[in-house]
Amino acid sequence: MIRFGMKQWAEPILVTAVLAVFIGAATIRAQQGPAPSGVPTVTVGQQEGVPEHRHKWLMGSDFDLAPMVEHGFSSGGFLGRDGWRASDMWSTRTAPSFLVKNGFGDRQTDSYALRVDRFVGGKRNNLEGLWVGVGGDYWRNRIRTSESMQRVKYHDFMLTAGSGYRYMLSRHVYLDPWVGGHFVAAGQRTITFSGQIYHQPVCTPEASVKLGFSF
Repeated sequence: MIRFGMKQWAEPILVTAVLAVFIGAATIRAQQGPAPSGVPTVTVGQQEGVPEHRHKWLMGSDFDLAPMVEHGFSSGGFLGRDGWRASDMWSTRTAPSFLVKNGFGDRQTDSYALRVDRFVGGKRNNLEGLWVGVGGDYWRNRIRTSESMQRVKYHDFMLTAGSGYRYMLSRHVYLDPWVGGHFVAAGQRTITFSGQIYHQPVCTPEASVKLGFSF
């Protein structure tokens, strides 16, 4: 759902200051009148015939729609620049029955995730279009048997890989459908409870859509 991804604020502040100087110089020159005929002009901040390209930090917040269907909630934030996006997310949900072994049910998971994504394509610097990403999750799980209302707790550390497509609905609102898989890296894969044994799957697939706001 971010507390990382920015090394320093010095670079964007320096870039802003340099741009301000250039824009001020251009304004003064415009007030002095057009350049003499026959003298080529170049737009401030770009070379002749080459479109200007600006790099800037983008940030925002989003929430995942799938956990709402699973009687849960998921929300997070992101920070990105130059086609890279770092994000964190917190979620709580109840797993669908087909993802839980027979004899067990009501598996509830609270997860805390950190992700890094890379956008590809012509709009990557605006954090738009196709992206691929990896990350790590901490899962705190609770599960019960079919015969008992009591739950047993266990914990897992997951590695996550996924891909999606970020589509801007407007200047500040976007949809981000995505698919991915969560792979157990460490933790408790075998849980014994009420005489039964539950094995946490090595891979848990997931697909969802995020609705977000950026600025």
